[in-house]
Amino acid sequence: MKRKEFLRNSALLAAGITLYPGCTDSPTEPILQSEEPPFPYLEISETTNYNIGYRIGEHFQMNIQELFSRQFANKMSNPESPFNGMSLLEILLFFVDSDPAIFYDPFYNSAQSYFPDYVDELKGMSDASAIPFKQIFTSMCMLEILSLISNSTSHSIPTPTIKGCSTVSYSGSNKQFLAHNEDFFSAHADLMFVVKVSQPGKPTFISLNYPGSILGVPPGMNEAGMVFSGNQIDIPLASPGVPFVFLSRAILAAQNIVEAKSIVQFNNLAYSTHLNIGSFTENKIISAEVMPGKYEIHEVDGFYAHTNHFILPTMEGSSVVDSNSVKRRELLLNKSTLYANRESEVNSDLITGWMSSHDGYPDAVCVHLDGGLTVAHSLFDFQNKTWKLYRGNPCNNAYKTLTL
Repeated sequence: MKRKEFLRNSALLAAGITLYPGCTDSPTEPILQSEEPPFPYLEISETTNYNIGYRIGEHFQMNIQELFSRQFANKMSNPESPFNGMSLLEILLFFVDSDPAIFYDPFYNSAQSYFPDYVDELKGMSDASAIPFKQIFTSMCMLEILSLISNSTSHSIPTPTIKGCSTVSYSGSNKQFLAHNEDFFSAHADLMFVVKVSQPGKPTFISLNYPGSILGVPPGMNEAGMVFSGNQIDIPLASPGVPFVFLSRAILAAQNIVEAKSIVQFNNLAYSTHLNIGSFTENKIISAEVMPGKYEIHEVDGFYAHTNHFILPTMEGSSVVDSNSVKRRELLLNKSTLYANRESEVNSDLITGWMSSHDGYPDAVCVHLDGGLTVAHSLFDFQNKTWKLYRGNPCNNAYKTLTL
């Protein structure tokens, strides 16, 4: 893509305008179909994580630089705040620089201690994209740092309003599906990309990615037949430890459900997350709610819906709960309950139809909000061992089918 066209499309997405026309409750005929992802795509074969990050930063340098440019350009407007005229990233960096012993070092030192290869991956991305490592790592700790700031200052800080995401999974006697809507800021949508990574001794994986971010946060799958997605969960206060995104990166290398469960049980996490994990070969799906010093795993049987708050018995009440998350989950539960005993009628189109729903707007599952979108939809079909990856809102039906 030429730079002029790239910047034009970037401006449209930054303004919250989708590049895909039309938006209906009933999906239309697919716009895109093939075995290559509906996003910019790169295949990598490297021996070191630093080189993996470097290749990504080199190939997608324009995407990464554009995203950070947008982050710095989005300024806060509040004359009564000492942070008036600063962007969220600038505010985070202000606290990081003013007191790194609280807002940076505990996260960096823990990540370096437990996941040095993935820190190296980010360093390679930083070197190749010319974005300072501190900016990249600080953005990886955004939720952790915001949590600490909110507990140490009375000043008004602009916090992210797109909480995303929504998930429905199904595990029956003869079929399994995992469906996920990745919701985030519309300014990210046109900059996302997919990478396929091969590294000796580890399963090859393919992952949707945010520019300048650690791999594994949006959905992915690997050649061992493992599939993954995650939902943002907020808790009142972060702890010193490893940023939760590093757990998502580690999960990409899991070879089976047992190994995935052992990764979920990591006991030095700084924040919270929810992980959807499935195995094509084992025909199993698990839902894992995780926070510092605590976790619970649920094995999916029948339909299971999850949004952005903890719901498992030992975890319920530990997370921040907002009405948007509750309403989206209720909508999905209402739709799936109708098919609880009708397995023969359950298929990928049915579930993607639910994820395309605009019922209850502005608390709809398919997100079309000022500044926020469902930036991608994923449907993992366990019997066919495929990943239908949709670019943008699923109601636009722009997808390609991926296999490994």
